[in-house]
Amino acid sequence: MLLVDPDADTREMYSEYFERKGWHVMTARDGSEALAQIARLLPTVAVTELRLPDFDGWRLISVLKNDRTTRRVPLFVVTADAFSGAIERAEAVGADLILLKPCLPDALFAAAVRAKAV
Repeated sequence: MLLVDPDADTREMYSEYFERKGWHVMTARDGSEALAQIARLLPTVAVTELRLPDFDGWRLISVLKNDRTTRRVPLFVVTADAFSGAIERAEAVGADLILLKPCLPDALFAAAVRAKAV
C-alpha cells in the first residue's frame, strides 16, 4: 500500500493500522515522493490526499492512471476537501474511491481489502 498525505500524524495513524493488519506500507508527503516510492515497488493500493505540496493528488492520480504500469492500481482519495468541485475533479482524473476526513482507519482498511480482492 502507498499512503500519500502531507500530515505526518495522518500517515503514521493509517500506516500503523495497516501494518498491524499485516500490510506493507510505503508513505510519501507529496506526489513527487509517491512516484519515487512507486518506482521502487508497485503498490496493491494507493491512497492520497488531494491537497499536497508541490505535486498535488489530482496530478498524481492522473499520472498513475495514464501510466501502463500503474493504471490498474486502485487509487483512493482520503481528503478533507469536501467541495463538490474537488470531488468531481478527483473522479474525472480517475480516483476509484473518495472518502472524506475524518475517515477512521477501519473504513479505509475495509475499502482497501475489497479493492485488493477484486
